[in-house]
Amino acid sequence: MFINVSEALRAQRGWKPPQEQLFALRDTYYPGDVGWDPLGLKPVDPGEFLYMQNAELSHGRLAMIAVAGMVVQELINGKPVWEDLQVFAGTAGQGYAAIPSFLAIPNPFGF
Repeated sequence: MFINVSEALRAQRGWKPPQEQLFALRDTYYPGDVGWDPLGLKPVDPGEFLYMQNAELSHGRLAMIAVAGMVVQELINGKPVWEDLQVFAGTAGQGYAAIPSFLAIPNPFGF
């Protein structure tokens, strides 16, 4: 329901009403800019905004390739990724208790 409402608000903000013109964007609307920036991180310069959008796309694509690589690794050797990470870190055999030490996170439970 939340996605439905947010998409409806975005469409009202970006698209001209069908009575004016069908399938036409407003002149004041820039795709991806829905006016919600509570921390003020959006650059004022349009060129810088375009750079930030392209960087976000590149990072998202790289993350998808990384996840696909992890899935392929699990399919090839039959072991979960966490098990391979533990072998790499020298904490094999400790199970999930080794994950906080591998990530340099203090373990709050004491094991």
